[in-house]
Amino acid sequence: MGPCSFSDLVKRVAERLADDPSFEGMLREVANFRPPEGPTETGLYELKDEAFDEVNPFFHHYTRNRREEVETIFRKRVAKKTGKKEWEVVIPPEPFGVSEGPYMGNRHHHSDHLLCGL
Repeated sequence: MGPCSFSDLVKRVAERLADDPSFEGMLREVANFRPPEGPTETGLYELKDEAFDEVNPFFHHYTRNRREEVETIFRKRVAKKTGKKEWEVVIPPEPFGVSEGPYMGNRHHHSDHLLCGL
């Protein structure tokens, strides 16, 4: 989520994705490259504004530390955009899109304000 070098970025994604020939092209679509400012620095990739809408801070493969890092970046970004204080920003979970199976009846509980407050 935050600015990172190409090598750090490759470490964060699945190897099969990083090895795909279209990876760098897709990266250019969702991230801006900021070139190094000095000879000892590395260039950094930052997620484009329009790509932030696709970010799910509750992604189930995140570790607890990674999820907290993503939530912090997300909160700061939303606070800056809306003018709210960072602690006032609430990030509602996205629906899972369960269309069949034993959990189909539970798909709308995430939008129930009472349950979200628990």
